[in-house]
Amino acid sequence: HNSGLMIQKFVGQFPWLDIKVQIQPITRTILRVTLNIKAQFEWSDRVSGTVEPFWIWVEDNENERIYHTEYFLLHKKQLRETHVLAFTVPLFE
Repeated sequence: HNSGLMIQKFVGQFPWLDIKVQIQPITRTILRVTLNIKAQFEWSDRVSGTVEPFWIWVEDNENERIYHTEYFLLHKKQLRETHVLAFTVPLFE
């Protein structure tokens, strides 16, 4: 029983993000992508320190093309905030 509670605690501390995506065409060949990012884990200084880094990327799995990459740093003091990232990506025909 005690082992189960410990495992549940550690799983809850595993860093992960909930990401909501909005896509808006700007031109025929360019899209604006807006991400609303919210952390969905319990912060542990032992696991994450004062900052937890994430790589965010947009890819096309059919053509194996990466359209955008960004290094996102989530700081402990901003854990409960919703973070917004906006960028543009090209469309290829």
